[in-house]
Amino acid sequence: MPLFGPPDVQKLKTKRDINGLLHALEEKNSFSVPGEAEKALLELVGPADLPALLKALQHKNPRVRKVAARCLGKTRQAEALLPLLRAFEQDEDNKVRGAAVEALAQLGDKRAVPKLIAALYDAMNSRGFIPTDLVIALGALGDRQAVDVLCAALEFSVQRPVRGGIPDPSPGRAMEALEQIGGLDKPRAIKALTLVANQADNPSNRSRAASLLDKIKPQPEKPAPQASKAAGGGEKKPAQKLKAGSREELLQLVDDITSAKFDVRLKAAEALGKHPLKKTAVNFLLVYVREHPRWEVRISAAHALGEIGDPSAAPSLAALYTEAVGTHAYEVTSNLPLIVGALGKLGWKMGPGGWRPG
Repeated sequence: MPLFGPPDVQKLKTKRDINGLLHALEEKNSFSVPGEAEKALLELVGPADLPALLKALQHKNPRVRKVAARCLGKTRQAEALLPLLRAFEQDEDNKVRGAAVEALAQLGDKRAVPKLIAALYDAMNSRGFIPTDLVIALGALGDRQAVDVLCAALEFSVQRPVRGGIPDPSPGRAMEALEQIGGLDKPRAIKALTLVANQADNPSNRSRAASLLDKIKPQPEKPAPQASKAAGGGEKKPAQKLKAGSREELLQLVDDITSAKFDVRLKAAEALGKHPLKKTAVNFLLVYVREHPRWEVRISAAHALGEIGDPSAAPSLAALYTEAVGTHAYEVTSNLPLIVGALGKLGWKMGPGGWRPG
């Protein structure tokens, strides 16, 4: 039997003995002491404890290193960044590396983002899985340079086989991270969410992606006036009548292209073709054609571009036609005449090799 009992964690906590608590993490004669010491350390540590924690991060015991990493995140000190990155990249223990990722997220230093992005790409490309701790950390750090890798994670989650029928948490985490960093409106994010909504194995992931897509509404470079309708075609807010031929009226018409009502979209497309500022709507409408998640909006935008008559839009409309035919979906293919009519107005004709300038 040992001559002395296990460390008294409560006494160490009261004395704020950080080194004593770190030592208690190694206690082998009590099942509860290491856990109590870890909890106490996470409650107590602050910036003044940085030297002791940095030393503990080099300890031979992986549990000490793990707890030291977690505590370093709570200090929120810039000096902890490089040691935590080294632990994340070089420590031989998986739990220590995971704790380092958690700490980097808590530290809040965006200089860690490139390393985390590279690690997430490597995990997908080399090891065939998506570490959710990396996804969560990127969301917490809130840097929009992570949008592409999070979208890649969503795409990868759909394309890889399901393992053992176990639900994959990574798509949900990736969608949450995209929402945190404000990246849902990016073109690639819209495409990735559309892929998940249509093809994900997990119904909850499909539902979540569809819900996020419903929130997305591509915006012109300048915000539409207050009289704008919601993308779903809701009621107009009470507002003054827009001046005919004004930029405000143009933006309202562009906004109406996203309406859920066919007649509203149709009238907006025809009105855009007659508007004196119609050329300024072309880029807005091309964004809808190429990237909007709803097919009816993409086709109505194509119709509007045909009414406007800008030849530069024709290649995008031809690509839209090819994509629409490939869907084999009646609600899409039944509206092909609108795309065909628009291409015709732009002087393009269908030939053996596809659509070409006439």
